[in-house]
Amino acid sequence: MEDVFLRRNREVEARSRGTNKRPRLEPGREIVGGAEDYEEICRLGVGAYGTVVKARHRATGRSVAIKRITPSDEELEEEELLVHEAAFMAACAGVPFVVRFHELVRDPATSELGLVRECVGPCIGAFL
Repeated sequence: MEDVFLRRNREVEARSRGTNKRPRLEPGREIVGGAEDYEEICRLGVGAYGTVVKARHRATGRSVAIKRITPSDEELEEEELLVHEAAFMAACAGVPFVVRFHELVRDPATSELGLVRECVGPCIGAFL
């Protein structure tokens, strides 16, 4: 029996192969929400690719993790990677080994794109 994770990864790759378009999220999930819907609580981690912060959704109180890209000269390419990651996570919905994707958000003040996902705790590096 083929692994569900591998099958969904192949489906996402097949949808985006042979086109110059970025991978799309599921219908109804293409719209980017506003970062102002979230209140930042603390920073969970920083890496070469970006920063992850713990935040609280203002309306529901739900704790989430928001991944933001570190700005650089390749900003459009980096946004493309973040959208691709979001599409992959959306395709993996229901897989118990992948954190749940909630939405993409854009900060109106900086225009930075953020990937909002389930907050599962501190970085694994904290335990190593």
